[in-house]
Amino acid sequence: MVWRLDRLGRSLKDLIEMVETLSNRGIELQSLTEAIATDSSSGKLIFHAHIENDWI
Repeated sequence: MVWRLDRLGRSLKDLIEMVETLSNRGIELQSLTEAIATDSSSGKLIFHAHIENDWI
């Protein structure tokens, strides 16, 4: 659980790698501010959409 996604990684690449590492270990991510949780298919979709939105 994190307050905001930008608190988890220093860069977009770091954030994506951290989420993949956590997922590979069976740990799901929950961001309180962005209301994102990767424990469901829809949560993963929202996470990736949020990442793409920040990337553009």
